[in-house]
Amino acid sequence: MLRSLPALALALAAAGAAPAGAAEITEIPPFLRGDLAIGYGFQHLGGSLVEGEEEVGQRTWDEHGLTYQGVFSAGPGVALFFELPQVLSSRLAFPAAQEMVYDPSSESGTMAGTEAIEGLEAVKGSGAEGLWIGIKGTPFSQAFEKRGNRATWLLEGALQTRSRGNFYELDEEGARGAGVGGGGLRLGTAFSTRHGISEPYLAFRYTRTRDLTVSLYSTDGTLLAADAILEPADQVEVEAGTELVVHDNAESHSRFAFDLRGSFGYATWQTVPSGLFLPSVLEINRGVPATESEYTWIGGSLALRHQVFAYMAWNLTFGLDYQAPHRVEHLYAVRTGSDTLELYGGAGIKVMIR
Repeated sequence: MLRSLPALALALAAAGAAPAGAAEITEIPPFLRGDLAIGYGFQHLGGSLVEGEEEVGQRTWDEHGLTYQGVFSAGPGVALFFELPQVLSSRLAFPAAQEMVYDPSSESGTMAGTEAIEGLEAVKGSGAEGLWIGIKGTPFSQAFEKRGNRATWLLEGALQTRSRGNFYELDEEGARGAGVGGGGLRLGTAFSTRHGISEPYLAFRYTRTRDLTVSLYSTDGTLLAADAILEPADQVEVEAGTELVVHDNAESHSRFAFDLRGSFGYATWQTVPSGLFLPSVLEINRGVPATESEYTWIGGSLALRHQVFAYMAWNLTFGLDYQAPHRVEHLYAVRTGSDTLELYGGAGIKVMIR
């Protein structure tokens, strides 16, 4: 469930246009130069909850956030960077839901054919995620004009620190943080080239999230689980697309492009607190680590990228993903519906130190 906004906001923060011969996704500043950027992103995911053939609830996830980013080229084709995602608000809600009751025939809980639940409060969180620190480089690049390279290849690696809070547990003041909180590792690679006004690219990204140990409390302060070990999902994403450059003026350093992108992603199984991503569970299981099954998603996006002049660029992005049905908790036969869609978008601005 927590395929959260920071991943989107990181891409948005790298707003702007790339140098001639390189798509934005493989861009690195010139030697001893750098960029500073800020990106805003929103995300809305909604769909039904299904048990058997019966719809037993509706679930929505809304998130808004910022990402602050800086990159400095420490050598020709090599750059150091940082990214700090800040979630302004996360909101998990259940507009419709049925009660979970014990089913003697399955010796488990069921929501099928039960009473509707009214007045469920939304679960809310906010806060800064861990800081990403990384390095990226281009073994060959079309920006190296003397080499005659006909494509650009980018390699990237980054580590994320643990954050002070997470969306799974309440702090001492009874408030939730944001994201998974455990920190992790990100590895990526991308290829791009230029053919006339088209700059096609292909990118691969793997994100490994570390386990975290939490103590889970209910909103009234009751301890549900002490020192519970949660294992957030790892993710793999493949993106393919092209930038269509409709304006490129080398003298004024201005550029405008449309970025058409398709993506496919896979999230591994993960353990989450029982009762967080379902509207109702059996009290005996509440707070117990439960396994959410693996799932995939597919989607596309459109971005507008405009470099105004040599030192500033901005972008706008809108996208839509389809998320495949999967089991919410292994303890119960409730899965997400085939109508689960994610709408996302945002804007970014970048200042280029040249």
